[in-house]
Amino acid sequence: MRQQRGVALLTVLLIVAMMALLMSEITFGFRNQVRNATTGAELDQARWYARSAEELAIQILHQTFTDDGDVIHLGQAWATEGMVFPVEYGVIAGSIIDAQSCFNLNALDIESLDDAKAAQPLQIFTTLLDTLEVDSGEAEDIARATRDWMNAGADNIRYGDSTYLGRPLPSLTGRTLMRDNSEWRTIEGVNAALARKVMPYLCALPTRELLLNVNTISAEQPELLSALFQERLAVNEARDILENRPVNGWSSVSDFIGDSQLGPDIVGEATPHLTTESAYFLVKASARAGESETGIISLLYRMKNKGLSVVSRKSGALM
Repeated sequence: MRQQRGVALLTVLLIVAMMALLMSEITFGFRNQVRNATTGAELDQARWYARSAEELAIQILHQTFTDDGDVIHLGQAWATEGMVFPVEYGVIAGSIIDAQSCFNLNALDIESLDDAKAAQPLQIFTTLLDTLEVDSGEAEDIARATRDWMNAGADNIRYGDSTYLGRPLPSLTGRTLMRDNSEWRTIEGVNAALARKVMPYLCALPTRELLLNVNTISAEQPELLSALFQERLAVNEARDILENRPVNGWSSVSDFIGDSQLGPDIVGEATPHLTTESAYFLVKASARAGESETGIISLLYRMKNKGLSVVSRKSGALM
């Protein structure tokens, strides 16, 4: 009888242990489900917060166009740095960047190099690389390789598909405009160190035009302005001009040239690539809701009616 009672007790204890283990597993699973659901809801909220930052940027820019007309400069509200907006259970942070304060890589999509005027962006880009202390011979090769990557079907190609098919990870040339300046990393001759140095000066806009806004070029990147003048304007002189730029910028390119006392021998053929207006803006924003964070990078285009359209949008990356 005692033996039977002992077996019964062991059976009961085993059942209790199994039930406890089962309840623990159920509780753990339920807790994970709740946490996953909460995280998913928070992430969705963070995404909507990031999208709201894009919409807010559009409103700020539209108000700028309404108040100040066509001229864009760093004294306007859109250029405010470190914008942070507390929201329910989170925060939104972001900035607006004039996308015409950098060198547009797609200006190198040049069909014929025999046309000196059309090929001028290639010379400007080569000069930019030179001013950034890239070896002159290497700078010319990289500039040419960048042009060839987008225009591999044109004449006078040095760096065509065969250049990239011979790599450990074979690929073809793009044969189209770049969508992001990160694509420049794939160009023949561009290594990681060079990309880190040069890419902050580059952008990829959906146009073949090369127009830089003299009102918004960063004073920390005078090499851009110097390159536009083919080094007829020294980097130090370009830095002085940008650091002493009027608070509200210049109202026209002629005002910029006159105020900077740039003679015809310096200006040369740079004028077609200078502007005080901008049509492209980059919105970089990050958002946090609860413990979830996300980011968004949007390229906006200013239309002729002063409205703004979203050209591209990348989500997920924290700014």
